[in-house]
Amino acid sequence: MRYIGASVSAVVAAPVEAVWELVSDPTRHPEMAGSGEVQQIEILGPGPLRQGGLFQSQQHTRGISYLTQNRVVIWEPPYCFAWRVGVPQAPGVAQIWSFALQPEAGGTRIENGVTLPYALPTFWPFSRIAAMVGAQEAAVIAPTIENIADILAVPRPTDFVERPLAPSLTAGLLPAPGSRRCSGSCLAHCSPHLARPCGGQKRRRARKGCPCVSTHPRIYSGMPITVAPPPLARWGRASARR
Repeated sequence: MRYIGASVSAVVAAPVEAVWELVSDPTRHPEMAGSGEVQQIEILGPGPLRQGGLFQSQQHTRGISYLTQNRVVIWEPPYCFAWRVGVPQAPGVAQIWSFALQPEAGGTRIENGVTLPYALPTFWPFSRIAAMVGAQEAAVIAPTIENIADILAVPRPTDFVERPLAPSLTAGLLPAPGSRRCSGSCLAHCSPHLARPCGGQKRRRARKGCPCVSTHPRIYSGMPITVAPPPLARWGRASARR
């Protein structure tokens, strides 16, 4: 099993510090987002954004407006910024977006990627389906890097590399695909926002600790990720795109 996702990287003729200042500021994301869906960002809580910080995004797509609630799961200035996207009612269930920066001769390689909360087997035809979904996401991501170059007033990006795979950087934060789901008894421990009563005596037996939280502490919420994807017709809108 492998998580579905995609990443696009390219070299921009700007120092890593300048790129970091832009991509690590969510309030600038409406300018950058290649999808055009990000309308407005509000940082929640006092102080500057950091690991565990929250920000809220107003999204608009196909005539529908909605809010997402995002938590920073990686904050490593000036090289890596990743955030998990959810909705206010269920902030632990959604995909992870990321920017990874690497200095290169003549500028900075920017990788923008997404890991969706669905996993599929790696053999055909599932591998083909995953590649198709990844290619759709990559097509949306590529304009973001071009927009970054425009905002920084530098030449167009060069050396584009598209990968229809979830970035290892963020996929590694999630529970291993196909692993045992957390029981209802540990939902409160994993994510207080999603706590709900268990159904059935067997599920009421509390487990000692949550393997998701202990194995992946950087993601804040250890909510298990669904390994069964939604119907194919819905995959085109499986994520809140940037």
